[in-house]
Amino acid sequence: MTQQELQYIGGERRTGSGAPLTITEPATGAVIATGVGADATDVEVAAARAAFPAWAGKTPGERSDIMHGWARPLGERAADLAAEYSADHMT
Repeated sequence: MTQQELQYIGGERRTGSGAPLTITEPATGAVIATGVGADATDVEVAAARAAFPAWAGKTPGERSDIMHGWARPLGERAADLAAEYSADHMT
């Protein structure tokens, strides 16, 4: 079982300040992860608004490089993520 930081806010993974969450495998009922949900204080709309001008000022190529940089680690973990998703959503 793993503890998950479920939010990515202001460029950092953060633990929420909302209610505790338990993620179970539907097939067995086993707890596969725990975490803390977000609440309104975690949203940080002001941080997103502050970041937007810098993002909008980037060229399409720069934005593409950033998005590919985010996608690369997901691709590297695709098999693990697929297994976790499948375990969490099996009926």
